[in-house]
Amino acid sequence: RNTRIYNLKKLNPSLIFFFSFASIGVIGTALLSLPKAQKVDLRLIDVIFTVVSATCVTGLSTISVFDSFTTLGQIIILCLIQVGGLGLITLTTFFSIFLAGQASVNDKLLMKDLLSEEAIGRVKKIIRQIAIQTLIIEGIGALLLYTYLPTKANLFGKEKIFFSVFHSISAFCNAGFSLFANGLAESMFQDGKVYLVIIMTLILFGGIGFPVVSEVFKKIISTDTSNVRLSVFSKLVLIISFSFFILGAIHYYFLEANHTLKGLSEFDKIFHSFFYSVTTRTAGFNTLDISKMG
Repeated sequence: RNTRIYNLKKLNPSLIFFFSFASIGVIGTALLSLPKAQKVDLRLIDVIFTVVSATCVTGLSTISVFDSFTTLGQIIILCLIQVGGLGLITLTTFFSIFLAGQASVNDKLLMKDLLSEEAIGRVKKIIRQIAIQTLIIEGIGALLLYTYLPTKANLFGKEKIFFSVFHSISAFCNAGFSLFANGLAESMFQDGKVYLVIIMTLILFGGIGFPVVSEVFKKIISTDTSNVRLSVFSKLVLIISFSFFILGAIHYYFLEANHTLKGLSEFDKIFHSFFYSVTTRTAGFNTLDISKMG
């Protein structure tokens, strides 16, 4: 009898993953509905849409994030993006292991299934690796974005720091949310190509995934590269990603020559072609007017 009751309590990892997103969606909606989180009165459907879009890191929005939400609201959205990018189960297990000091065997078994790992003993190491990688990449990204933000943005002090952190996390998690009114299509970025290159790099790092980034990093820092070999999985991801990167840019260049790229210099045409090859695969940032595309 006890065994039957226990089996009824057990949930498939996929179901837990699904319900974790559903629960964070409800909590996020409640938080973004607070008066202190909104600059203007928003319809409930717009709030729900924003929460779902942020949690599922799609970047679609029916309203302007900067004009509609206060700093508190923007921080809530940023947290939703981070949770959606890493996964609620991953974050929960991380805090259980490294803050509470332990995690139950069931939690570790769940993480083993979600991470497609064969050994339960590797779960703790992978969770730590994911958290450290994320903090390092997002931290470096925020620092570089802060350094190379165009002066025309007229952002200073805490606001400049927040903008840098927000766009670093949004880019790395492939969310595509921006605090600028016109996204990255602002005129100030016409001369701020370095800023956009940093965004592209963060998107690529976030898109190829943690195992691949980890293996590449080990290969780079290793003194004897012959002993560090990339797995077949990592090789496939890198080869296919690079192929899409090049082919996408070539196709965009020729297809948009008389549309969004019309009137731009040759360098700008090539640059925006590569940018859209990266961002359209997963992130959702825009540097040109998408409505003018052919």
